[in-house]
Amino acid sequence: MKVLKEGNWHQKWEEELLCSEPHCGATLLADESDLHPVDYSDTNNFYVECPVCGTHVKLPGKDVPLRLQRLLNTSRKHGCSSGWD
Repeated sequence: MKVLKEGNWHQKWEEELLCSEPHCGATLLADESDLHPVDYSDTNNFYVECPVCGTHVKLPGKDVPLRLQRLLNTSRKHGCSSGWD
């Protein structure tokens, strides 16, 4: 198949965020390389780490493009508990 127009799939992602630590309050410009999945979570949440204070600034999955969600979800660590615990 031939792609006639690429669309938005490979569009670079970046977002301006405020650090959630009240004593920091830094304004950050996060890009794809800053984004991490929340490990051991059943929800589709992500975070970036504030380079000023080290706080994890949370990002819900709805704010992250599907392309990045799929990529990052492959590296997400999952719990190994069972109903026998």
